[in-house]
Amino acid sequence: RMAATEAKKMVVDLMREKKELEEEIEQLQKELKGMGAGMSGSMVDKDGFPRSDVDVHGVMHLRNKIIRRRNDFSTLMQNIEKAMLSYHKALKDEEAEKKEKNKKIARERMKKEVLRVHSELIRDNPNMENSEALQKAIRIVQNNNKKTLAPESEAETPRKEAKDATAAGPSYPPFLRVERVWEDSPSEAAGLKPNDEVFRFGSINKSNLKADSLAKLVGHSENQPIEVALRRNGKDVVVVLVPKRWSGRGLLGCFLKPI
Repeated sequence: RMAATEAKKMVVDLMREKKELEEEIEQLQKELKGMGAGMSGSMVDKDGFPRSDVDVHGVMHLRNKIIRRRNDFSTLMQNIEKAMLSYHKALKDEEAEKKEKNKKIARERMKKEVLRVHSELIRDNPNMENSEALQKAIRIVQNNNKKTLAPESEAETPRKEAKDATAAGPSYPPFLRVERVWEDSPSEAAGLKPNDEVFRFGSINKSNLKADSLAKLVGHSENQPIEVALRRNGKDVVVVLVPKRWSGRGLLGCFLKPI
């Protein structure tokens, strides 16, 4: 079984690879545009001869390379989705294992405490039946546990918050605020809520944000998962957003306002 730290490292490495591949594709497209061509358009003239106004061989080479890189990108996004699912499953498995371990420790502690109280009751009350003493010992220990349950629950809260913050990865200043989320949209399905403050959208954060970077990322990621790290009510959490066609406009179904 994969550990959460190992799964998280895999996601981080794949996201870094995704960013590098996006930059490579963007650069190849710029080169193609600089040659006076695009991904479509004939490379022969009206007489059926290779066009003389462009480097036909160079254009075809770049087109093929871009197609290969786009195929690589699709495969990479599938791997990212699998890695993210593995990461979240590993987190749940570790949390469940931790809870079960704590329950086992609590049961053993309670058993020892019952036996100790039982021995004290028998010692102090020689005429008390063994079964009566055992039942009384159980009630005493249970009552004592109820009194200490609330503080223990409160003590667990900081650990949970720390885990949520770790899952979100490095924390950057927020650069987007969710103003509105439309019903039945991809954003609603992902769990985005109004007033959420986004500090990482896939590989984009405030330090590398460009005017069109968000639109390009969403356009390239249709039907592919994007990890969105956000700040909600003072806590850093992560949601998985899958841009796709829906009944409304765009691929997200939310209004993001720059901060």
